[in-house]
Amino acid sequence: MGLVEGDFWPRSRDVSVLYRGLDSVDRIDLERPVAVLEGEGELALPDWLEHPVGRDVWYLLRRVSVTGRQENNTVSVVGVRRDSDGVIRPLTRGVISTREDGHG
Repeated sequence: MGLVEGDFWPRSRDVSVLYRGLDSVDRIDLERPVAVLEGEGELALPDWLEHPVGRDVWYLLRRVSVTGRQENNTVSVVGVRRDSDGVIRPLTRGVISTREDGHG
């Protein structure tokens, strides 16, 4: 690969990309990431993200390899809902992990 094909630019290790969808897992928008995490640690959600009262919000996290390719075989998904008191509560008992996500 030459310079214009990306070989020249350094690539980060341990990158994760967060996607989001309203109402169902099937509506996660894989065209618009909402956050990126480099390295290990907590992923902070951007301040502009809203959690509408009474609506399900689903988040999907995918790892990105050092070559810049997102994994499609392992997915982490979690759902949340803001109640009428403004408290965000999980819809699942933890992260849902699947082998084939159907999004990729």
